[in-house]
Amino acid sequence: MQPEPFLSKVAAASGESRITPIDICVSTSGARRATGYFIYDWGLKDGSAARFECVDVFEFDVAGLIERMIIVYDTHPIRSTVGDKYA
Repeated sequence: MQPEPFLSKVAAASGESRITPIDICVSTSGARRATGYFIYDWGLKDGSAARFECVDVFEFDVAGLIERMIIVYDTHPIRSTVGDKYA
């Protein structure tokens, strides 16, 4: 999925949310890659909320800007709370 439609959909659904960092890991192979491991307290505009652990994998270009991001999380807890309405 391209970033724009995904981020627009998430922003439209989101209310007050919070990210609590747990750890940041940098590639040991020399790749321009790092991961952020965190807890996401996702508040939704409809008043529901979902709390889940997540890992974002960031790949950077030569200028250090994010070139690609992969989001890794277990969808089961979120789907049991909010269903498929944001899929």
